[in-house]
Amino acid sequence: MGTHDDRASLERMGVGSLSATEGLAALETALAREDAQVVAARVAWDRFRPVFESRRSQPLLSALGGSVEAPARTVVPDLAPDRIEDLVHEEASQAMARRPERTRGFFEQGMDSLQAVDLRARLERRLGRRLPPSVVFDHPTVASLSSFLAGGSARGPEAPPAEARPGAPIAIVGLSCRFPGATDPEAFWELLAAGRDAIGEPPPGRGVSGPGGWLRGIDLFEPSFFGIGPGEAAAMDPQQRLLLEVAWEALERAGRPPDGLGGTRTGVFVGIGPADYGELVRAGGDAALDAYAITGTEPSLAAGRIAYTFGLTGPALAVNTACSSSLVALHLACRSLRDGESDLALAAGVNLVLRPEGTAYLSKIGALSPTGRCRSFDEAADGYVRAEGCAVLVLARLDSALAAGDPVLAVIRGTAVGHDGASSGLTVPSGSAQEAVIRRALADAGASPGEIDYVEAHGTGTPLGDPIELAALGAVFRDRPTARPLAIGSVKTQIGHAEAAAGLAGVVKTVLALREERIPPHLHLRRRTAGIEGLPIEILAEGRPWPRGPSPRRAGVSSFGFSGTNAHVVLEEAPAEQPALPGTGGGPRERLFVLSARSPAALRDLAEALARGPLDRPADLAATLARRRAHLPERLALVAGTADEIRARLGEFADGTPGPLVRTARARERPGRLAFLYPGQGPERARMGLELAAEEPVVREVLERASATLRGLGGPDLLEELARDEADSRLDRTEIGQPALV
Repeated sequence: MGTHDDRASLERMGVGSLSATEGLAALETALAREDAQVVAARVAWDRFRPVFESRRSQPLLSALGGSVEAPARTVVPDLAPDRIEDLVHEEASQAMARRPERTRGFFEQGMDSLQAVDLRARLERRLGRRLPPSVVFDHPTVASLSSFLAGGSARGPEAPPAEARPGAPIAIVGLSCRFPGATDPEAFWELLAAGRDAIGEPPPGRGVSGPGGWLRGIDLFEPSFFGIGPGEAAAMDPQQRLLLEVAWEALERAGRPPDGLGGTRTGVFVGIGPADYGELVRAGGDAALDAYAITGTEPSLAAGRIAYTFGLTGPALAVNTACSSSLVALHLACRSLRDGESDLALAAGVNLVLRPEGTAYLSKIGALSPTGRCRSFDEAADGYVRAEGCAVLVLARLDSALAAGDPVLAVIRGTAVGHDGASSGLTVPSGSAQEAVIRRALADAGASPGEIDYVEAHGTGTPLGDPIELAALGAVFRDRPTARPLAIGSVKTQIGHAEAAAGLAGVVKTVLALREERIPPHLHLRRRTAGIEGLPIEILAEGRPWPRGPSPRRAGVSSFGFSGTNAHVVLEEAPAEQPALPGTGGGPRERLFVLSARSPAALRDLAEALARGPLDRPADLAATLARRRAHLPERLALVAGTADEIRARLGEFADGTPGPLVRTARARERPGRLAFLYPGQGPERARMGLELAAEEPVVREVLERASATLRGLGGPDLLEELARDEADSRLDRTEIGQPALV
């Protein structure tokens, strides 16, 4: 049985085949025994056992004896760390019959269990040490295995958990998104502010029909950017692909380089619904089911995929409560941060419509609009239209975000989640339950109803749900003065109902509205839903300004699930004054700007995009590119001082005519050591070093400290000496020039 390759693989593991005569004899022996289970096999234990115990010792084989658990850590003190890494890379290349990348997982690059055992054996021979059976599985890259062998830890020391702070405000420090008609937050705001309707027909070849809010280009994905092979990428649900792309973008916008988060307690909380793509794969029959069919399509893997790709060690959860999934995920992320379980968190939501069955079901139960629009809170409301989307928020405790210099976009003051309970039907919303969850979120935020300016409503546009939601809002906010009614709106009137991603669509809209100081218009409003009269509620059909005032602006966001699970979040504007990132600001001067990408073509695209963008804050841009972006293999560095100079240098690169202030290179596989060489006595020119001291606080501090020390010994003031003109300079005198070398 089995193919020739299967038999050869088993033979290498130490499991040989039996002849027909041997098999019949074994069967006869088995029938004469009373054992419940019998296995007949030819096993070479010296080969099979190391493979079988490659992760841990197995009690099943204890009767054979000879198994000795290796020490928890093996230290090789007589080799430098870089030499150990070269040795590991050399032996891994031999075991795998290819040169593996040093920071990419062995098993992503094709290593199997036999090769893992072979690599461990090779290292034991070279190092003269016993290694733990699972060493290659526990440290699955050249870099992490080398760190372990050198006495370090692949993940670094475990930081103590943060103190639990139940009421701590949570900062949104980064976000990115894909929504109908918008490929990033800037395009999304343009769509919202302009009051555009993003509903249309689906892209060709999608296998679905009818009006909706559709994403374009969901088949476009560069798997090699994330270290994913083409075979695995083909089996991946496009929802997983979208999440990886948007998570990377959100982290970079937050100034948290994704490649620097490995081993951190960063949590991942993803709202995700049914897996249409999995149904498409399974419809292809057994031939379509490969090793990646489950990991690529199972919704619970969506969060794990992000955590695995970026090396995150906090909780990773996939949440499905139907329409409220992503807002529930946000609630859980905030709780994880407040409890000290996570130090950073990603809250995400994603939804793609890839098969027609879900639409057919929703149409049959009367949930979908036959006229193809969400007319939320309008008398003509007749259901909703389905939509697609993806959003990722990067969250941190507010005090931590401010201390780190993170860009705080908005603050989450409170969250709450609840269920309808025994309503009049499993899928029938409960007004009292909605009222209760909003009140709990306000209590969690320490806010009164009168402090809320705006609510981004669930607002699906169904004749059943809209009046119930309006009544619940009216009950919570009924004591507001009529001169200051509660403003409400729903993003669904513009992009449709993004289902599992709908809650975060509302959050992103509200965060952008706080930043831009304007509430976008609410579309398709002709005649307001009956019953709104007398309620202190205003539906903003035209939108309106929302400027900062003496008190912080606050807003609520609701998301109510088909499952009966409801969520509400209270947002607050970002602090007006935020600490500057070190290295930003300062006057005009030449600075180093660094860009990087995975490929030369991508680097060119990035440079062109940067040239098109705003360049009015060169110091901030230089600091962000250097300190708060991932540094990928293809590198571009340029020196410039003004926006015009930056564009000119980028133009030189794009034209293929780089001048002396533009350099490109590919990063070394392993970074070398960096040293600064300071020449001997004597400046090249007068006042040399003063500009550096004025711009760099560290240099200034050292000079001031050295100057104070020298003055205390009766010497001159170094800063005064450095400031002298050429004619008055005394730096050629030994007693002054030597201390000035610092």
